[in-house]
Amino acid sequence: MTLGTTIGGWIIITKGVSYNPWAGIAFGILAFVMIGLRSFLEQSEMKSFSD
Repeated sequence: MTLGTTIGGWIIITKGVSYNPWAGIAFGILAFVMIGLRSFLEQSEMKSFSD
């Protein structure tokens, strides 16, 4: 959360407020990618324990 706030503030200072929603969208996509990656890793870990 701190990282997102810091980057959002930096974008406002350097580019303006109009670019901040794009940063939010990028962080949202990154969050979904990380959720998918974690799910994939947990499933592969469960398979290795059951073998």
